[in-house]
Amino acid sequence: MAEVLITLGIIGIVIAMTLPSIIGKYQKKVTAERLKQTYSILSQAFLRSQVDNGEPREWNLERYSKNDSAALEEICKLYIEPYLQMNGKPKRGSLKNAGWKSYHLLSGEVSERPSINNSAMYIMPLANGVSIMLSFKSDATKLNGLLIYVDINGPAGPNISGIDGFCLSLNFENAQLSFWNSDQPRDYIKQNICTRKTGGVNTSLGCGALIFKDNWEIREDYPWK
Repeated sequence: MAEVLITLGIIGIVIAMTLPSIIGKYQKKVTAERLKQTYSILSQAFLRSQVDNGEPREWNLERYSKNDSAALEEICKLYIEPYLQMNGKPKRGSLKNAGWKSYHLLSGEVSERPSINNSAMYIMPLANGVSIMLSFKSDATKLNGLLIYVDINGPAGPNISGIDGFCLSLNFENAQLSFWNSDQPRDYIKQNICTRKTGGVNTSLGCGALIFKDNWEIREDYPWK
């Protein structure tokens, strides 16, 4: 009996030591696959929209103010929403009012992109369980695109940019959908915009681009939990 108990104890210790690693690998795989699926869904939706409505530069966007949440809702309803399958009703407003309790960067700092208090957002719950949150992307003079924040499990935690939150960009001029700053070299992304370093609102926004560059994998050097 003593030998059996000792053996069971050893097995328990081994399981306790290896289980976190197994769970972590599984979470990484699910995250990358969910992100890849959502990128494909959005890409196909924008292509179908362009067939019906023309390229974004033909959408007569000059009539919109870059800070107008009602204009954002109108654009989403006209050019995006009809081409996506939803699991619930889209909402205009803040993440806080839509059920998010917090949002943080990998550094632990409170996120400002996205901020749960930004009321000028349009939130769509997709049929695959992912939520996308859209806001205008603009320069000093005009709208030039959309920022599309992807949360792979909606308001459920941990709500950390780079863990379950990622950022894409739709450029109105060339109709390109891409991960935020995916044109940057991998080393730059790893050192500056997908990092646990403190010091800026953008330090986690490049993590989707890193996963994309790594062929939809979350590698060992990724700043995971």
